[in-house]
Amino acid sequence: MNRIEKIYYFFEIEQFEECLDQCNLIISNKSDSIFHYYAYFYKGKVEYEFGEFEKSINSYEKSLTLNSNEDQIWVSMACALELIGEKKLALNSFIKEIRYFPKNAFGWQKLAGFLTRIKRFKLAKKIFDNVSANDEIDYTVCASEYAVALYEAGNLKEELQYYDKLRAMGYNETWIEDNYNELLSEIHRADNSC
Repeated sequence: MNRIEKIYYFFEIEQFEECLDQCNLIISNKSDSIFHYYAYFYKGKVEYEFGEFEKSINSYEKSLTLNSNEDQIWVSMACALELIGEKKLALNSFIKEIRYFPKNAFGWQKLAGFLTRIKRFKLAKKIFDNVSANDEIDYTVCASEYAVALYEAGNLKEELQYYDKLRAMGYNETWIEDNYNELLSEIHRADNSC
């Protein structure tokens, strides 16, 4: 396994210290300079996992200066910017991600989740619906935000279909069942009031 593969491997199995060690080895090695962008990107991801958001932003910025043609760097930086309260900069970073990589469904879902959190529900719902229509949605990335966008900007039928889909896919989270049952009660009340 080469160093790049080790970085990815250690990150995926959540051995963050080992991942960071591999990143620093590549960064310190001048002959590996073509892979520095990758090492800085994963260094930023590890720093993010450690809650060191400003450090992670610096690492993402360094990665972008070395290679701005890689997806998920902008979206990763946007997530860190949001967590330090820089919502405008976060929005700009999310937008850069989807402009540079318009086919990146992950980037679109993360943007829609962010829009939900800043209460831009109609736009968030529209994005979620488009990603879902293309059958590219990853519910592990955005299930709760999509549910909020549907609640705030959708209708009861759309919301019910969404919960039916999540339940049919085997998502057994309490909030899904609670929201589903509450929605059924709301539909029942609406039907009885007519």
